[in-house]
Amino acid sequence: MSFEYEIPEECFLMTFCFCSDVSLGFHPTLPEVVPLIIRSSFAVCSKLREHADTLILIVSSRTGKEDKLNGFDLGADDYIEKPCDIDILIAKIKRIFKRRYQRDTLSADGVTLNLADKTAAIDGKPVELPAKEFDLLALLLENQGKSLKKEYLFNTVWGSDSDSELQTLHVHINRLRQKLGDNPKNAKRLLTVWGVGYKFV
Repeated sequence: MSFEYEIPEECFLMTFCFCSDVSLGFHPTLPEVVPLIIRSSFAVCSKLREHADTLILIVSSRTGKEDKLNGFDLGADDYIEKPCDIDILIAKIKRIFKRRYQRDTLSADGVTLNLADKTAAIDGKPVELPAKEFDLLALLLENQGKSLKKEYLFNTVWGSDSDSELQTLHVHINRLRQKLGDNPKNAKRLLTVWGVGYKFV
């Protein structure tokens, strides 16, 4: 038995299948990413990895360190704890896709990021960006023109289980604006979307 759930704004079509551990491993039409909901045994992850090169994202209420390490050892590409927010699940899926189909560079409005060596240039001049600033700017460039929620940005860059606070995001946005030459009161590149978050135009 299966049903489909479409997320048109992300161009995702999720197919949920209910089948045995064994039958999933031999499923003839496996998608590119399998959000694998684990209730008890991790055996299905191992079985799936034996028969397919599909990307696997484990979704589980088992939050112990050993459980997570076991999932990765058995071939999972990422691991998220239940219950999980749909925005966080989508962010995880997009990051998995990025790792597999990653472009070498991102470029928009005079900003160029080299994803391979983590270097940046603004208006043709090299600029040093610490790791989190680079990741944040890359995420904004990947979604150019789209308003991204603060929570989505924070959870994607720092992780939902991070000890940092949301204020950390504001600090990094301000630092990026300084390097972009943006005036916060009249930003041209990195805009505040009031009540939502930020977007790179």
